[in-house]
Amino acid sequence: MKCTSFVLLVLLTLSACNTPIRNSDQPISEEATPETLDDEYSDIRLSSYSKRSGNLVDRLFNEAKEKNQSLDDLSEKVERLKSNERENLEEYREFISNNDDYWRSARIYIEQINDSTLRKKIDLIVEDLKADYKKSIAQHDSAVVKLNESKQLTDDYYSMIKLMVTLPMIANYQKNELPDINVIKDEKLKYDSLTESLKAYPVIEK
Repeated sequence: MKCTSFVLLVLLTLSACNTPIRNSDQPISEEATPETLDDEYSDIRLSSYSKRSGNLVDRLFNEAKEKNQSLDDLSEKVERLKSNERENLEEYREFISNNDDYWRSARIYIEQINDSTLRKKIDLIVEDLKADYKKSIAQHDSAVVKLNESKQLTDDYYSMIKLMVTLPMIANYQKNELPDINVIKDEKLKYDSLTESLKAYPVIEK
């Protein structure tokens, strides 16, 4: 079921290539070199794409988003959900952090008690209360585990979308911008020629 849903999502995203291109009156060839990697668009890259952090996959994906409304909308939903999740769970995470901080501090205080009898008594009390606390948040912990699984699945699908969108872009770059091999061969000939000149230089004999 998950695989089927993912395939449908990918197909919907890729079919969005027919969505009108924004910020441009010129049609974009499906075989064109990405502007991010095209020297002819260096001004665009410097003023726009290079300002965004990220690796080349991210930069290519950003370029694709600017030319595809559906892809941009999908990406915006992902980022907005992540942002909302952080905000909505802030209170819970602060609650857990405060309790963890208390139990760590309590352990330090327990270890500072020199009287072994008193230390054992308070240690049992603290551990009993800590056990009760753990029981009280057991369902929360389980819910967080399930949430993290869903988040990871979303991240997996989003990463796959990024790759499926940018693979054709890097393929176009590889096809269109492959440097002329003769440049390399010419450099080799120059070195060979220089080597012959060096060989001809008189060698001082001992």
